[in-house]
Amino acid sequence: MKRAADATPPLAYRLVLPDAPWQGEPPLKTWPLAERPRERLQALGARELSEAELLALILRTGCRGASSLALARRLQALADERGGFGRLEWADLKAFTGLGAAKAAAVLAALEWARRLSAATQPLPAALEGSKAALEALKPLLWGRQQEHLAVLALDARRRVLAAQLVSQGTLTQALAHPREIFRTAIKLGAAAIVVGHNHPSGDPAPSPDDDRLTSQLRQAAEVLGIPLVDHVIMGERGTFSYAQQGWPR
Repeated sequence: MKRAADATPPLAYRLVLPDAPWQGEPPLKTWPLAERPRERLQALGARELSEAELLALILRTGCRGASSLALARRLQALADERGGFGRLEWADLKAFTGLGAAKAAAVLAALEWARRLSAATQPLPAALEGSKAALEALKPLLWGRQQEHLAVLALDARRRVLAAQLVSQGTLTQALAHPREIFRTAIKLGAAAIVVGHNHPSGDPAPSPDDDRLTSQLRQAAEVLGIPLVDHVIMGERGTFSYAQQGWPR
């Protein structure tokens, strides 16, 4: 005996994640063309897009029940909680609902690219006048990093800035660097004098015993090589420190 053609079909169901209030949003391909981020970029230019729209283009696709734009907006909210996109780390993105390894890597790569581009295009001061100018010149390279980084400002004989360059990346509490690496960079850049700077991710700019030791080694090497060390500066969220301003020896 044949089953009736109008028999009740099995119930459809959809997985709804409890921590994802954006579930059920229609994908971008169903939106009007004029409202989609890619089409808006083509028509108006990248400058007219919001941060969420730009991030959605980096993500390329969304996840189940959420468009790339919805995902971008939630990621933007997470960044705001962390104090900015520069504070996001791999662990934050991997634990984020809707992001896989590929999307997390794309976001971190884009953030680092933006940081390096900003540092490369940052106008350097014509002449170095005190630790404040040195800190400003080094800020694009060091500010907001979650690990200690050490950078060098190369100066000419008149204390004009030739270049700013990262030398090493350390750990959460230590910037791994050796005087020979620092002065090798200085010689490569044609420096007549240098300023060294690094960041403290803890936010406290107070120098550590390791910082004191490195500064002492750098001053000794500077005398031998004839490339003066003008200052060693440290930056953190709660302030800055200058060895030169504090009279050097510690």
